[in-house]
Amino acid sequence: MHLINRAALIVRPKQPFIDWASNTDEETGMSAQFLKDEFQIYLVPEDPKGESEIPPLDSVFEEIFMDQLFGWNTDDSTWPDPITLELFHKWFDVQGNSMVMDVGNTSIYRERLD
Repeated sequence: MHLINRAALIVRPKQPFIDWASNTDEETGMSAQFLKDEFQIYLVPEDPKGESEIPPLDSVFEEIFMDQLFGWNTDDSTWPDPITLELFHKWFDVQGNSMVMDVGNTSIYRERLD
């Protein structure tokens, strides 16, 4: 087992995001309802200042928000504007954990998603 030098953010959509995803088009409307039970886990850098076990959300929220939006609609003209930390908190519930353990025996595979 290995400790990874990352923190984890568990991001769960709230009703405003589910409503937005449901309205992106007719096909996704029904499938977006499954989001009520879904979440994403993001590995984020540790707090560079060492002041907190979890890094400040303001350093990563925009990238996470855009990833969530892109997962439902790649047309960014349908996205909320502006994307703010306040809006992020209205659309998502976030839990953080500073201990990320790897129990696998193989190297971690990384693929860049640009």
